[in-house]
Amino acid sequence: MSRRSSLGDTRLGDTAKPGDTEKLLSTFSSFHRAGKRLAGEIPDNPAATYVKFAMNSAEVDQRLIDGIPVIKAKSHGRQKKLFLTISEDRLALFVTSTKIHLGEKINKSNSIGLSGLKNLDEKARYIDIGDIDFINCAFVCTQKLENARSINRSLGQHDSFIDVRKENIVSIAYEGSKFCDVFIENEELRTKFIDTLITLRHNYGVAKYLSSNEDRLLRYIWYRADSNKDGKISSTEFQSLLVEAQLHVKSPHEIFKKFAKKKNVKTLDYHQCMTLIRSIQKGKYETENKRKSVAYLLWHNLFGGASYVPVARFLEVFVHGCQKETDTCIDDVCQLLRALHIIEMSRDNYYFPFIDGFVSFSYFELLLFHEFNDAFDPEKQELDPKNMNRPLTEYWINSSHNTYLAGDQLQSNSSIEMYTTCLHRGCKCLELDCWDGKTIHGKPLPVIYHGVAQGVTLTSKILFRDVIECVSNYAENHPDGYPIILSIENHCSVQYQEEMALVLDDILGNMLYAPFDENRCQRYGHRFLQETDLLPSPTELKGYVLIKGKRLPDQQDDEQISISSFCSETGKENYITSDSSAQNSPENQGISKNREGKNSHSLKQVTKGLKKIQMSFIEEEKMIKHSKIAPVLAILTMFHGCKYKRSFDESIILPPSHMHSISEQKIPKILKKGFESRSKWRIYNMTHMTRTYPAATRIASSNYNPIIPWAVGSQMVALNFQSPSTASYLNDGRFRQNGHCGYVLKPPSAKGILPLHQEPLIVRIRILSGSCLPKHNESSVDRIIDPFIKIRVHDALVENCKEVHQALSKKTKYIDNNGFNPVWAEETFHEFTVH
Repeated sequence: MSRRSSLGDTRLGDTAKPGDTEKLLSTFSSFHRAGKRLAGEIPDNPAATYVKFAMNSAEVDQRLIDGIPVIKAKSHGRQKKLFLTISEDRLALFVTSTKIHLGEKINKSNSIGLSGLKNLDEKARYIDIGDIDFINCAFVCTQKLENARSINRSLGQHDSFIDVRKENIVSIAYEGSKFCDVFIENEELRTKFIDTLITLRHNYGVAKYLSSNEDRLLRYIWYRADSNKDGKISSTEFQSLLVEAQLHVKSPHEIFKKFAKKKNVKTLDYHQCMTLIRSIQKGKYETENKRKSVAYLLWHNLFGGASYVPVARFLEVFVHGCQKETDTCIDDVCQLLRALHIIEMSRDNYYFPFIDGFVSFSYFELLLFHEFNDAFDPEKQELDPKNMNRPLTEYWINSSHNTYLAGDQLQSNSSIEMYTTCLHRGCKCLELDCWDGKTIHGKPLPVIYHGVAQGVTLTSKILFRDVIECVSNYAENHPDGYPIILSIENHCSVQYQEEMALVLDDILGNMLYAPFDENRCQRYGHRFLQETDLLPSPTELKGYVLIKGKRLPDQQDDEQISISSFCSETGKENYITSDSSAQNSPENQGISKNREGKNSHSLKQVTKGLKKIQMSFIEEEKMIKHSKIAPVLAILTMFHGCKYKRSFDESIILPPSHMHSISEQKIPKILKKGFESRSKWRIYNMTHMTRTYPAATRIASSNYNPIIPWAVGSQMVALNFQSPSTASYLNDGRFRQNGHCGYVLKPPSAKGILPLHQEPLIVRIRILSGSCLPKHNESSVDRIIDPFIKIRVHDALVENCKEVHQALSKKTKYIDNNGFNPVWAEETFHEFTVH
């Protein structure tokens, strides 16, 4: 998600009954945590704005500010020379075709971003430091770089400009899904640029907590409003800025003129503009939705008409009384007040001067809409190392399905970028659908793509080696990260499997944990596991990569057995499996040609292949003897996939390293068997792993709801990360916990150890107001939104002896023409019963 979207900040009031002042606002904020976090971060004498102070404190080589030469790789190996520049205020990057000439005003103005730029061409790329998600170096990790290769990578060649100069690559990921790829030839400048960017990102990450929502939003939209880039806002530009900020005001020209006259200026700088917007927000000027702010109503309900209250009373009445944060002390509140004071100082003139030992209404208002007052429990967001020592089976693990696909299952691209993005989103279980590729000079090249029976597909192919290099690159740069699991769907012949094993061992080396290979464990000093041992903990497996696949034939069953078939038309062996990838039949896809344009197999032959997949259990048993699993790959496998049969009674007695992969369609069939089946599945998941995945019919890469498989304790609930949806939002929320590390300890309810009969929990939510809500993607740029809030509560409950997913939804009324500070101030509560 882009930082722009994350500016949207809706606050929820949760109380037992309307009008109860003692509980008027309870949003799980943590003064204690905020106070501890801010300790040592706040300077004694900050500059006018802490963001500016923090960014200017970073040393930046003058050559980076003047602009350094870089190269951009274009399609078919073409190259373009550009310039990369860091702004003098350290808040933006520019990639331009010519050097940027900075005007005098950029040093004198208090404006932010691109002020003072005199010759910025229209095609220049502008990247806000706050938008940068991560940086990758010396590695091909984006679709743009993959497509820019001038030769066919699937042939295993490395002679393109991209591969030859790979060490010079710097890829900047920003706004959630965008990349800027450049080659910096000068090693010294490349190192300085990377180090500087890391420092600036860190400084901004700290400083953003010491700025208000409004301040960050205004800084973000300042460049677009300041059309002539002089660091000042005219009356016309102010009107554009209000639209960008989504604040509707009657007669904005008159308001601007009146304010400018009072300041004895014709145009407004950044701080003056911020002050004017704050004045409008406070109701000093007539607006379309003029009413008392929620902060004002709350303050007066709690403290009457006082402008200040002593810290001790604020602690007693609001922090302890409303927020129920009894672990918070006066020192924590004072530390937070210092932070709020710095935020208040960013304004041209603030309403309530800081008085030591007192809390003002102005500071209270800042607090309500700040991240310090996040509705998400901050204690749940922090990594708790003490809870990372249980066996892997006791955790939910952030998991991806068809990780390689950038879009649908019919004709989208397979890309290394998807693995890079998923890993940086906290995903810890990646899927690799492996197939036979070409053989070049006697060397087999396994590939990854969304293949189906008889090889009919339109999705592009990427090398298995490139994906493993991507995983290795990430693991090397995150040595303290918790384990990455590679879920390998193996459709390869033996010689290609042997090559896969060589690639895994060659690239991952000591990072590959193969606990059943005794020689390897002795070589690298790894812990050797017996089949009966419980699985290790995430802490024990820090920095390791684990393999899920198939072991030797005498240990396996019929779930993913490779069945040797023969295609009479090509005279080539194909290997068909019964798992999720093979279920994507050509009949469903309607594909008649592969990506290279060659004629595919006839419908009759495709149907014949499908019949083989769907053959009876007895016929399958006869074919198992012909299965081919390469021992060198099997011995590297930690999790052995085995088929769920009739009940979990048979599954529970299997070794802990044996696990099930269960499709979306099979989940309700298991749950339909009643309480005993659900209970045994939870018990099974205490000592064994389960991976669930979307139905094969989800051609568009849509998602199923993860609530039910989570509820029964399934660890790897694999979703299509490339498809934004309610399911993916729930997944992001789930794994926002525990430091976003990808592992969340399952609660007792998912372990089946709670009492059978529990009283439902009643949740009451009242919507008060919002702050700096983002526009919808489809909203017109010159239109102010009419926001409403929709609340969805997802639950798992038992109906007719089976466990089902329930989604309850309620929404507020519309607020006309105000995405900046909409006020609902609802008097009634939305009530939900959570089972």
